[in-house]
Amino acid sequence: MGQGATTSTSASGALLYIESGAANFTSDSSTSILGKSGTDGVAVWDAAATFTTDPRSGDSMAVNPLTIEYNSESDAPAVFGGIYVPSGETDVVGSGNVTANFLATGSASLSNGQLGLGS
Repeated sequence: MGQGATTSTSASGALLYIESGAANFTSDSSTSILGKSGTDGVAVWDAAATFTTDPRSGDSMAVNPLTIEYNSESDAPAVFGGIYVPSGETDVVGSGNVTANFLATGSASLSNGQLGLGS
């Protein structure tokens, strides 16, 4: 785990909480992070992702986005419980399929692969 990340695990899943810094999940094989009971199904909670304003252009810029990069040639998706990034950006990239119970985020960027929502 990186700086500022804590994990709580139980038989029913895990809650990965990112307090500071960028979080990147990169994998070429199937990944599974399911939500812990008692957390409303949230498996990844990124409190570090935010937005700021570029002083030169005045445009909004993502700071510490949550990035999920999954590259797989198999049909097996990367599986997440709920993904909660209330004040930032979530980027899903790569050639594989990612599924999540839900995605609650300030903004999302999707490229190449597929993101499936719902259980």
